[in-house]
Amino acid sequence: RLAGYLLDQMPSVGNINHLREARDKAVASWLRFIEATENNSFNDSERANIAKIEENIGNIDTVFMKIEQGYQNDDKPALTVVLEDEWPFAIHAVLLKPISRLADAQQAAVSAVYEKRVARSQDQISLGIVILAVATLVLAVFAAHLATGLTRRLEKAADVANRVAAGDWSGDIMEDASADEVGQLLSTIGDMRNQVRSRELRLETVLN
Repeated sequence: RLAGYLLDQMPSVGNINHLREARDKAVASWLRFIEATENNSFNDSERANIAKIEENIGNIDTVFMKIEQGYQNDDKPALTVVLEDEWPFAIHAVLLKPISRLADAQQAAVSAVYEKRVARSQDQISLGIVILAVATLVLAVFAAHLATGLTRRLEKAADVANRVAAGDWSGDIMEDASADEVGQLLSTIGDMRNQVRSRELRLETVLN
């Protein structure tokens, strides 16, 4: 904006308002940064940049005041001196450059933290997948074992029923009885077999 004013492309009134706003925001932003990073760990290079900024932050008021006076007095030669002789050394070299380097370092630190958290999240997801796979395998083995036991007991019940139908009363299934549905089925088949056998024996006795 200063260069635009010197080239008669921008009015001084708008430049003065923008200058005051920029000055207030620059100082306030730096104070917020210092407060927000109070507990941060900085390396030697970052601490050097912070020290340089702290040492020269007062240049903003000094240089900006000269620029504002130049605008108010329409003193373009004085503004040219500020732009060419003071700005490069009092603002750019000791404030803008350190701030830029510090911003790059902070951005790199944030990226490193983000990547570390992403990697940690990926590890947790991988661990969850492994746990889920192991749990699924255990459940599959348990289901297979349960199905095998259930099938074997049902086959025994069918075998006993077939033997009874063929007139074979041998075999005892009561020791396999349990409280579940299959156990109750085995117990019922056993009772039926015993009842039929008793009736058959009584009938044989009567006939004899």
